[in-house]
Amino acid sequence: MPNLWRKILPNDTLSGMQFFQLFRYGSVFLISIILPRAGLSRDQIGLYEAFLFFAAVVSYFWVTGLIQALLPLAAENEDRNPSLVTRNTLHVTRNSSRVTCNASRDFFNSFLILLLFSIAAGATLLFANPVLENLLGKSLPHEIIWLVVLYLLLFAPANLVEYWYMITGQTKKLVRYGIIAFTLQILLVGIPVVAGLGIKGAIWGMIAAGGFRTIWLLAILIKNGDFQVSFPFWKQYLNLGLPILLSVLLSGSAQYVNGFIVSAKFNPAMFAIFQYGARELPLVALLAYALSNAIVPVIVREGTESGMQRLRESSSRMASWMFPLTIVLVLSAYFLFPLFYTRNFLESAGVFNLFLLLITSRLLFPQTILIALKKTRILTLASLLELILNVGLSLLLVEVWGIRGVALATVIAYYFERAFLMTYTRVVMGIPGKMYMDVKKHFSWSAVLLVAYLIAEFVIYPLVRG
Repeated sequence: MPNLWRKILPNDTLSGMQFFQLFRYGSVFLISIILPRAGLSRDQIGLYEAFLFFAAVVSYFWVTGLIQALLPLAAENEDRNPSLVTRNTLHVTRNSSRVTCNASRDFFNSFLILLLFSIAAGATLLFANPVLENLLGKSLPHEIIWLVVLYLLLFAPANLVEYWYMITGQTKKLVRYGIIAFTLQILLVGIPVVAGLGIKGAIWGMIAAGGFRTIWLLAILIKNGDFQVSFPFWKQYLNLGLPILLSVLLSGSAQYVNGFIVSAKFNPAMFAIFQYGARELPLVALLAYALSNAIVPVIVREGTESGMQRLRESSSRMASWMFPLTIVLVLSAYFLFPLFYTRNFLESAGVFNLFLLLITSRLLFPQTILIALKKTRILTLASLLELILNVGLSLLLVEVWGIRGVALATVIAYYFERAFLMTYTRVVMGIPGKMYMDVKKHFSWSAVLLVAYLIAEFVIYPLVRG
């Protein structure tokens, strides 16, 4: 049985990180099923969703930006002691109980910075809650706001745990941590609800799950940490991270801009139809994100050429099954949406199909190269141009094609952002796309996907609509 278990579980950091992200998503999805099945009302579930929504709004961009900035710095510092970490693999040697002092000190300082950002985000939520309610169209009872702040303080720094294991090549520990942390999260949220403690029991369960992950992080820092505050590292870290942070903020704000435009142009029913369709295939976004983060330290350790070859091979394998899966979904969306959401949401399938086209841009990774090589400022410019293009095209195309015009504007803007970064890496840095992607396979599958989309729109949709 142990041997079978080893064969099933990932044995490299890339697969381990992807497994971790899938398990994270699976736990959230399972909780979303448990809450209504336990008899909670829509209002109660809405309060739980608002709790998570407000926490995400004030933290997603800086958590993502600072984590991604840490990867090249920690990998670079860890690799300075080749007697502890092998250069050609992502595995720590058997005789090493610790990683290098520099890398552990980097994680300690990153913990302090994330904690400070968490405090700032919590304070922002407390003082700007009325403004956020007006902007986001969601409200949060005042007694819940303090719970969001507590959740932020525990959740944000705890994100370092999985990246510690990834950087140090401890794949088995990464997988074990993911299984324990997210199984516990399901239990801590689900058991109080089933026991009749209501939605506050679920919220306290999420806080407890965050507390568990924070304790795990503190144990790692105590075991490996060099508790020395390094302000030079802070400066380097923030100089590298702030452009990524701004890039994520600008790019992520597009979904809210789309929501504002649709809500201003259409009635609430049409807004709901748009929201039900305006989502990507979760597998694509999650696994692409995991691949991007996992490859950054590989590029730093093994060198640009070797690291990009690894990225090319990994992204090619992902494309071989992600594109076919997406094509099947495109061709079946107009049948599935009425089945799951009734015929009232048939139009949502048209929006969904457009968002599925984002796979073509998601599986392009110029941003990964730029982060690994610490060329992050261009990311902010690319995201700013993407946002401007998204807003401009949305306002134009919404008049021509309704809610689908808004979705199409998002797809075009995302394509532009990746094309812009690929052009920069080629022209300025001398790195052509063929070095880190299988150009022929990628664009062949993209062409097939486009044909499938046209069949869905001009053949299947008229048949289903009647």
